Amino acid sequence: MFRLDACIGGRNYFYFLRVLTFGTIALIIWMYQAIRLISNDAEQFTLKYTFLEIYDPWFIYIIILSTFNTIWVTLMTTFHWINSVYLGVTLNERLTGFRYSYFRDPNTGKLSNPFRNQILKNFLESFGLFRLMALCGYTRIDWSQTYDINQISGTKIY
Repeated sequence: MFRLDACIGGRNYFYFLRVLTFGTIALIIWMYQAIRLISNDAEQFTLKYTFLEIYDPWFIYIIILSTFNTIWVTLMTTFHWINSVYLGVTLNERLTGFRYSYFRDPNTGKLSNPFRNQILKNFLESFGLFRLMALCGYTRIDWSQTYDINQISGTKIY
């Protein structure tokens, strides 16, 4: 696919989600067109003749490569959208949420996610639609100013 050459963090996560989303859409459209092209030719000729005589081997190679990439990019995009919109967490927070104090209920000490019940807000924030957030009455919170890095239990940053 392509390389972003950047760390995915709080200030650029929505750009990362946009790249994933539009990359997935582009791959799905490309695969749809390729399958449609092959199926139109397969109606006239046998499948063996279609692949061996009509199409260049590079085209077949690109179809195989695109199929593999479409599958994993779609899964990765879906996983990130479920995490960011429905669960309201990043991948790191989901895997290591037990280390973060803001995931603990102060009364019971059990793990709880304060961001999970705000699906519309999570969607708008995840996709970087900050003006729509303001129209919906949501305020944008800079979580890096709200929580200190030293609130991660067992870790001290100097």
